[in-house]
Amino acid sequence: MRVIAATETVLSNFEVKRLLERQQQEQLREEEALPLPGARRGEAAGSTAWQSRQQAALISEQVLTYLGGTCCAAETEKRLAAFLTAVAPFKLMQGEILSLINIQPRSRAVISTLIEEYEERLTEEQTFQLLLLCQQLTPDESVISEEPSGRTSRN
Repeated sequence: MRVIAATETVLSNFEVKRLLERQQQEQLREEEALPLPGARRGEAAGSTAWQSRQQAALISEQVLTYLGGTCCAAETEKRLAAFLTAVAPFKLMQGEILSLINIQPRSRAVISTLIEEYEERLTEEQTFQLLLLCQQLTPDESVISEEPSGRTSRN
């Protein structure tokens, strides 16, 4: 593994999924370029380097399988960019925004666990707006949301 560009930041589940998919595609292209598909030049099947690559590939596949079953599977870059723009007026911390993207809360109770001191920082209307914004990240799902009055409605 090599460092392409050293940066310090946190990634959303969507970004991790996209990165792993790109790495898988790159690895497949490299293997297809070899004269014999799957050939391991100069490496015995029991070598440490070969085992490390196999273990990394297995872990990547497991992470991709898990992420494929989460809400990030239906996200798009365009929706994420729109979400980031829309939540800017709420003045949330980076970690709170990341949690909203990864978890996509569907109730006020979940939002209360993701945003510090949310009762002091957000009104009931703002909480409802955040719920709607989170639903727009993956609009294809049928979800139950809480309206500001406390009633629930099925979308």
